[in-house]
Amino acid sequence: MNARIPTSVSGLNRLLKVLSLRQCKRALSSAETLTCTEECRTLLTPSNSVQPHSHETCKSADTAHSVSSQQFNETSHCRLFPTFSLSLTTHPARTLTHEHRPPPPPTIRKQRQLHTSPQHHTHLTSASSRRNATQTDQARSKKRIPLRQVEDIEEVLTQHAEVILEFAEVLGCGEVAMRDMVRRDTRLVTQFDKEAVMAKMRLLLDNGFAPAEILSRYQVFSRSYDRILTRLRAMEPVKRYKHSIAILLLSDPDFKARMDLYLKEVAVMGDHPSQASFMADLLECTQEELMTLVEEQQHEFLLTMPPSRLEEVVSLLRSYGFSAADMRRKCLMLKCLPDVARERLRHVVEAGVFDRQLVPYILTNSDAHFQSSFATWVDNAQALGEHANERELLMHKLQCSEEDIKVLMKRKRQVARMRPGKIARCVDVLREEVGLSPETILRHGSLLYYSPRRLQARWALLRPLDLSEAARARELQLSEKQFAAKYGYWSDG
Repeated sequence: MNARIPTSVSGLNRLLKVLSLRQCKRALSSAETLTCTEECRTLLTPSNSVQPHSHETCKSADTAHSVSSQQFNETSHCRLFPTFSLSLTTHPARTLTHEHRPPPPPTIRKQRQLHTSPQHHTHLTSASSRRNATQTDQARSKKRIPLRQVEDIEEVLTQHAEVILEFAEVLGCGEVAMRDMVRRDTRLVTQFDKEAVMAKMRLLLDNGFAPAEILSRYQVFSRSYDRILTRLRAMEPVKRYKHSIAILLLSDPDFKARMDLYLKEVAVMGDHPSQASFMADLLECTQEELMTLVEEQQHEFLLTMPPSRLEEVVSLLRSYGFSAADMRRKCLMLKCLPDVARERLRHVVEAGVFDRQLVPYILTNSDAHFQSSFATWVDNAQALGEHANERELLMHKLQCSEEDIKVLMKRKRQVARMRPGKIARCVDVLREEVGLSPETILRHGSLLYYSPRRLQARWALLRPLDLSEAARARELQLSEKQFAAKYGYWSDG
């Protein structure tokens, strides 16, 4: 690296600002080539603490003051200015060429030759490649190979085919199933000890776990044998309620919390050896009948939900008059949360719309559906009033006999399936606003199909026309397109 001192006065002044005068003097004294002129003596005055040079010392502008290699190396700033030329005139300064530079120390020269040797470079490259490849293989063997690296996984399966076969024999499963488990976690054959893995397999089998569950919970083999054994012993009191490998994989705080919860459920089960026995006793049936409900009607929740929750719902339904046989026929009622069931049943009872036939719907639907249905039930109850059903309501509203209502429902079957609230509002609009008589409504029973809003919107257009009662009933029954073409109105009701 060659650094050249500025040749102008301003450039030298800038350099003097950066370096102290003492550092500048050292740099000048350690320069390998120094050209001194009249301008040099003018600039480097005693006021600047630098002694001027005489022309006897530097006979001409081309005379160079060289510094020995030893003096140059001992200079404190040789690291900053390894080789640089100083020129204060317009004459070009002589720089030290390759031939004039002192040779480097033998050690450095030897290192340069070594690093620039092609043979040495090839040797280092090959050694580095082998070392990196070895480190990569070791790192890969200690990590689980991602499923997306199919070729690497298949290579591992091929290399450890015998170990996989031994695992399958110990677990009592097919080789294909075992290969699938190793495919999900290659550490089973690349990192984990073979004997340790087989010991864990035997331990899980001895504690009643099925091979299929063990294959699906391959993460358990990353736990130590002692840890698995300790947790299995802790799970022994709740084995008749919950016995799953998934519990073995929980963290210590979660495992402790889960055990506390399971112990409470076991206390609810009493002396029953299993939850199936407990539920059969709760629903007053045999275990065979209970398993029929579970398998054929897909009510698995009877064996998976907490016994305390199921017992609370059963007790609540019995207080509302449901027998065990009723609950077996409508098992889905038991899935409802106890607090939700208690609150919903209280609402319908207080509103006077409780119906045992609706209880399965009340307990199995979402909150939004229940609220919508509850509003409808309340509306229907208010419309019926003291009447027992829709027929009595129509007899009262139309002031007719039961035979007239039977004829109407026979001719217009949809009326029998209409809600009491809608029937009451339609009759009120037709009689009080449109002014139709009960006889006209009975003759034109299809008027009850339309919503009160549409009837009111059409009547608003027909009122100024001064139509007869028969014409009013006839015009109200027109289709949407016919009414819009005739009166310029398209109802959305």
